[in-house]
Amino acid sequence: MRKTGYKMRTRLIWVLAAACLCAVIADRMLWLAGTRSLANGLDRWEEQARAQGWKVSETGRAMSGWPLSASLEVSDLTLAGGDHAVPGGLAWHDGRTVLSVWLDAPFTLSLEPEGQETVRLSHMKTIIFNADHILATVPLWHGADATAELAAQGVTGGLAGSGHPQDVRLESLALHLSLKEGNGGQGTALAGALDFAAHGLGLPDIGRWPLGDTVALISGTVQLSSPNLAGVRGGRDEASAWRDGGGVLLQDVSVRWGPLSLHGDAKLGLDERLQPAGSGTADVRGAADALDALVDAKVIAPGIGATGKAVLSVMPAAPGGDALRLPFVLHDNTLSVGPIPLARLNDVIW
Repeated sequence: MRKTGYKMRTRLIWVLAAACLCAVIADRMLWLAGTRSLANGLDRWEEQARAQGWKVSETGRAMSGWPLSASLEVSDLTLAGGDHAVPGGLAWHDGRTVLSVWLDAPFTLSLEPEGQETVRLSHMKTIIFNADHILATVPLWHGADATAELAAQGVTGGLAGSGHPQDVRLESLALHLSLKEGNGGQGTALAGALDFAAHGLGLPDIGRWPLGDTVALISGTVQLSSPNLAGVRGGRDEASAWRDGGGVLLQDVSVRWGPLSLHGDAKLGLDERLQPAGSGTADVRGAADALDALVDAKVIAPGIGATGKAVLSVMPAAPGGDALRLPFVLHDNTLSVGPIPLARLNDVIW
């Protein structure tokens, strides 16, 4: 009996060992298939991007992630283009990006940029930033709408050439992007929405900030509708075509900064001089305290502060009664709240 039991235990051990070996081999084969699929998918995406006018480049690839994920490490990934939808296009570069498909989420592609990032939108200055962690996720299969999620913690950044590469600090950032491309004809070429939430925005240490050097929250939704700009070249011509084709930017934004709490919506476009213009409303709390802070910091004159308070006293209350509803207009580079000119903006150079 003992000999029979020993043989049974030995066979069981061998069966378990063989099962484990088969599992390891199967996982390894899945990992190889997954990494090759990632590489092939990246090749196809680069070909499609180049066919649409984007410039894509990289300097090397390496497979990693076994046994929990199929991962592909890409060095010096650069993406530039998008002039057909955004005047001036955009450009992004990352020193090292890891693309992964995890065993517990086989239908989601994860992208983790690592190291220093650079981003340039339109003809604006390049932004340089670093982060403790960035994770973007994209579904591997989708319908007519393309979606993406991004979460970041411990972000620091600044403008290239400013001499202060860590001008801005951000505790956390969350983005949700959805895009839908048109048929490339004369109608809408791109429609999309961006939901965002930024917590703990530390402002550049370049002087006194009347409302405090940290913005507690900026969140909201930006909806973009862009006409087809294919064949249009030059920043000014692109901006003009975007305006004439009915390009519009809708925003729903909330801000908490010092004593000021604001929730507003706006519709923005470009005027005849190709400068930002639009209007909207804002529900505001703490406006009187914010005016006092601006006067104390000598940002605005005491007379303007007193006038502002007088205007606030006759403004209608928002639903609920604990906030004021303020109309605002951006026209001729001047931002006005009610009848009060609040700020003069510099021209956008196309």
